[in-house]
Amino acid sequence: MHLRPRELFAVDVVGNFIKLTPVEVSPRYTAEELKAIDAIVTSEKAKGKQFKPGKDFTGHLKKIK
Repeated sequence: MHLRPRELFAVDVVGNFIKLTPVEVSPRYTAEELKAIDAIVTSEKAKGKQFKPGKDFTGHLKKIK
């Protein structure tokens, strides 16, 4: 099957067969954005500030850059 360690794939059932399709996963955030997220967590943790996932959080990331 030529699978490699830590290779990811999608699993589909087609009729009586299982179809494995290799998938490539790219990071959602850049290293710079992850550092910004860590800074937010550190600074906001004590304040208890909550962000909704998506636009609210992304908007806050852009403000602190």
